[in-house]
Amino acid sequence: MPRPLNPDRRDHQVKFRFTTTEYAALMQHAVSHGSSLNAWGRAQLLSALRAPPPTRRQAPPQLVLPLDILIALRSAGLKLNDAAHIINGKDSVIPVELNTALQDLDGLLRQHAPALLPDSGMQVQRLDPAAHLQLKKIAVNLTQIERRLRSQKLTVPPLLLMWAGALRDVLNGEVRAP
Repeated sequence: MPRPLNPDRRDHQVKFRFTTTEYAALMQHAVSHGSSLNAWGRAQLLSALRAPPPTRRQAPPQLVLPLDILIALRSAGLKLNDAAHIINGKDSVIPVELNTALQDLDGLLRQHAPALLPDSGMQVQRLDPAAHLQLKKIAVNLTQIERRLRSQKLTVPPLLLMWAGALRDVLNGEVRAP
């Protein structure tokens, strides 16, 4: 009578290639555990299946802004750009449009992205790509306006300095931890 079939029949093989040094180290390790290399290797692989999966680090907080806020940011950026054109066309004058654009930007970011404020105590590690793009454009405008005002020896509005620095820090990846 033939031997009964094993329900846990091992039909599959896995082959690995090792350097001579790696093979010798594995063989020595298996022998030191009182086992053949095949039995020891199989036990090691199967024990990895029984081990709890490694815990993943929680993804860093991401600032995601809704579409209507992104559109409002784009509008604020366009107002800043208009003010920059006025500043570039005139010497020694800070246009009213700049202060209006800065106040609009300040209100928008304080309401919808308070984590960007330097003193918020909130943590921002990543920006949604769409938010990153809009904030980068605004940061570039703010920096250019700041340079132009300084070159004209004009006083740079505090709101401009605050938001230029805050956006620069966030865009450069400097994280503010709580």
